[in-house]
Amino acid sequence: MGTVAIPFKSMEPGIPMAETACATATEFNPKRDAIMVAATRLFLERGYSGTSMEAIAEAAPVSKPTLYTHFRDKNDLFAAVVMQRCEAFLANMEGLLDHALEPDLALRPLATKFIEMIHDEEALALYRTVIFEWRQFPELGQGFYDCGPCKAHNMLAAYLQHQHERKRMHVPSPVDAAALFFSMLEGDQHMRCMLGVRGPLTQAERDAVVDLVVPVFIRGFSAI
Repeated sequence: MGTVAIPFKSMEPGIPMAETACATATEFNPKRDAIMVAATRLFLERGYSGTSMEAIAEAAPVSKPTLYTHFRDKNDLFAAVVMQRCEAFLANMEGLLDHALEPDLALRPLATKFIEMIHDEEALALYRTVIFEWRQFPELGQGFYDCGPCKAHNMLAAYLQHQHERKRMHVPSPVDAAALFFSMLEGDQHMRCMLGVRGPLTQAERDAVVDLVVPVFIRGFSAI
């Protein structure tokens, strides 16, 4: 039997939500993986309310008893899908922030990857689904934040703290600075994409955002 994703409601006392909600299974299990692939497609296409466990079992395809062997209920499966996709997007950013690199050499690739990630069609669909289902599944928003934006902010904050200590930059509040950096990259364009007012940014538009934000951010936190 494959491992089961850790549901948000089963957190152990004293362990931060980010550590429990973001726990993932490393054991390869073909049936569990097939369920995850089918569930991801259906949740993103139909949303949480429009997707049934029966439809997921049929799409996998697996029997319903097999489905419930791996996932307790639809909430459990939905949480596993969201966390898996969130972590997959975040994995693309890991390894970019080499603390030995000068700010321009580290922040530019990070900004490029972040812009690419948040304007990915699947990422936009996932974000919309989490927002739409918050009343039905309020703890999912916290789990999504802990496993995605919070981790990204912490990675950047650690880099900025190191640059501050080495006097390459003046960043007295690395956490706030990291949040500002990502907010500047999102800008108004991401909101319009989320609302369907426009499509994802073109490559030229993405490059223009990076070219604007990175120098402004570095100058704003230049070492005194």
